[in-house]
Amino acid sequence: LTGRHRKLGLLFTTQRPGECHKTIISQANHVFCGSLHEKNDIDYVRAVLGERAFELSSLPERQFLYFRPGHETIEVSNEI
Repeated sequence: LTGRHRKLGLLFTTQRPGECHKTIISQANHVFCGSLHEKNDIDYVRAVLGERAFELSSLPERQFLYFRPGHETIEVSNEI
C-alpha cells in the first residue's frame, strides 16, 4: 500500500485473479487480462474491465484486454 510513495514499481501475475487481494487490482496502473474461464475470476475483473470482462472467455491465444484508469479498455496482442 505504501510502495508508490517510495517510488517502487511492482509486477503481479496470476492465473486466478479472483484469489488476489482486491488492493492489487484497485491500485494497478496497467492491467492485462488474458483468457479466463472461471466465473469467479471473470466477476472479479469485471469490477475493472466492466462488461468487456465477458469477452475474456473467448479471447484467442496471445490476445489480451488492456485496462488503464481513465482510458478505454482495448484489445492487444502479443505476436512473437
